[in-house]
Amino acid sequence: MLHLVKTKDGQDPFKNAAIRLIKLDPHITRVGQRFIYRDKYVAFMENVPGIFSNFLIPCGLGDLGAYMIFGLDKNDTPSLALYVPPLVERHGSHYVLMDGIHRNYIARQQGSTPNVIVIYDVSVPFPCEAKIWKATQVIPLADRHVEVKDRFFDLNDQLMRDLKYLGIDG
Repeated sequence: MLHLVKTKDGQDPFKNAAIRLIKLDPHITRVGQRFIYRDKYVAFMENVPGIFSNFLIPCGLGDLGAYMIFGLDKNDTPSLALYVPPLVERHGSHYVLMDGIHRNYIARQQGSTPNVIVIYDVSVPFPCEAKIWKATQVIPLADRHVEVKDRFFDLNDQLMRDLKYLGIDG
């Protein structure tokens, strides 16, 4: 499904890409986002293991693969959920985190190596400058910047990947 993702300006960055699920040390990834929201990473740590506890899959954040989960929602209505591991693009010698900054932040803090989906041979530049983790700040979600351009380093929003097709709303 990643092959069908487009940029905001309609390009196909992953059309001819190679895609692999691997374990990747989060310390070697670069990030384009300026902020990590404390509320989000705490919610991941508190809630994700419970969400998957009734299924025959690993429950830790680092061990999860890509899953389609069928079950009942809180109103007992049949539902389908998708879980996609963090997404990383390979650009030159750098692994750049496209989606999953909070899950990778947790992995860095725990010293674990999570499953990630790595996309090789990306045909479109990354939409923002990729920096080392020290360039990010942990802040409360209440301090979130409203403008998307303020949440990334030197953002070219036309190159943003539209991940809604994968059920990811960013």
